[in-house]
Amino acid sequence: MYRRFLHLVLAVPLLMTGVTIPCVHAQGTFADPGFIAETVVHLPPFTAVGLAFAPDGRMFIWEKSGVVRIVKNSELLATPFIDISSRVNQVLDRGLLGLAIDVNFSSNGYVYLLYTFEEGENPNDSGPKTARLTRVTADPSDPDVSLPDSEVVLLGSIGIPPCDSYPAGSDCIPDDELSHTIGTVRFAPDGTLFVSNGDGAFFSFANANALRAQNLDSYSGKILRINPDGSAPGDNPFDDGTNSIRSKVWAYGLRNPFRFALSPKNGEPHIGDVGWDAWERVVRGRGANFGWPCYEGSAPQPEYQDAFVECQQLPASDVTAPLYTYPSPPGAAVVGGAFIIDGQYPEQYQGNFFFGDYVRGWINRMVFDANGNVLDVLPFAENIPGPVDIELGPDGLLYYVAILSGEVAVFVSADRQPKPPPAPRLAMLH
Repeated sequence: MYRRFLHLVLAVPLLMTGVTIPCVHAQGTFADPGFIAETVVHLPPFTAVGLAFAPDGRMFIWEKSGVVRIVKNSELLATPFIDISSRVNQVLDRGLLGLAIDVNFSSNGYVYLLYTFEEGENPNDSGPKTARLTRVTADPSDPDVSLPDSEVVLLGSIGIPPCDSYPAGSDCIPDDELSHTIGTVRFAPDGTLFVSNGDGAFFSFANANALRAQNLDSYSGKILRINPDGSAPGDNPFDDGTNSIRSKVWAYGLRNPFRFALSPKNGEPHIGDVGWDAWERVVRGRGANFGWPCYEGSAPQPEYQDAFVECQQLPASDVTAPLYTYPSPPGAAVVGGAFIIDGQYPEQYQGNFFFGDYVRGWINRMVFDANGNVLDVLPFAENIPGPVDIELGPDGLLYYVAILSGEVAVFVSADRQPKPPPAPRLAMLH
């Protein structure tokens, strides 16, 4: 069950409440002895699931429960930026899993939240739910907290499940099961937003809900590309001239694209798609059909092929092959990561895509040639306690969240003499 992703640890009760910011080495061993990991902040285990940076350097850390914290001047602020835990369902894979800071945050104060919506009063309700993308606004007089009642729903305006009770194409993001829910939201260089969403299907058997990943009129199993107000930008690969769901789809046929990063060369998402019984994969491609649930990795998925005629009718020629795959057994869960740019690390790391595996506790790096073809995949760090997010900071350093230990840490040179920070240019990637 480990390969079926975060539900084993994200469901663990939050038994600890203390927070520390020690200047200590974080866990991890490195293929290159020139690196160490240093703790930035230490939260209770099983709480933090992601981090992002404001243009002024403040670090936003969000928790699965729906609480967003800020690290400012090396201090974790006592008052949360926002706490929406009363409307976040937190069972298994569900929760507040994605956050993005607007590229114009300095002037508009916008922060985007991606979470499973709790329409009742029980965040541990395991029944069908919906998901949503919303926007909140920082208080201009105190940008360390959000304005009360500033939340606006951008996607998933229908909050009463199940989604299949509404007409096809309704603005309803299904979260019927307890796994493969929403994931990451990021700004593209052109100012649009990329949003990932899983198939919402149960993980123990060939579930018909997974076929939504092949349906362009469903949000499930997709990478979406939208305007910051939630509308279709008009130039996506399946645009039909309206504000339909298919007009918002960038790529489809995904199982659980929990984390992805954008290439610094062309802004293209590089996606870690969590597999089922056989393969984890890293994929990319505008307008691509990655084949799930009819294909896993780069091969036909036998259980779904046997169970559903839709899969039998999907030819391999219509499926985009992954950039990279590796076996799932005896347990794996790929976590798409970040690209290294700006020269803060040695030359051999420049342009590499760093991605992790939550179950196996490693972070590897993907090396490309000048044309974007994969040359090699090499080990970088091991013994990382549950990496669930990997981000490039405005200082050009690589940060990560380790959910099993509660550490938010940064990779630095072992002699602790980093180069001066590069000129600001990374806000578009958050």
